[in-house]
Amino acid sequence: MAFLLSGVYGCELGGILDMKGEKTKVVATRVTVKTAELIAEFCRRDAHVNPADFIRDAIRDKLQREAPKLYHQLFEEAYANEY
Repeated sequence: MAFLLSGVYGCELGGILDMKGEKTKVVATRVTVKTAELIAEFCRRDAHVNPADFIRDAIRDKLQREAPKLYHQLFEEAYANEY
């Protein structure tokens, strides 16, 4: 697996619109083959659609756990901008 982090620290590099019309960015990292196999097996057992789905959930969980105020602030701002 490989991860690429772009568009952070104020560096706007564009993005792709997802099915909801939200702008998205590609985030990528390297992991060992064993870690990739573990993620794939976990996805099969835990009903994640694919490793990307698992990784998005893992990132979201970590942010909620370790930076709850920031996490909720960002989502409140996003929600306010929608309405």
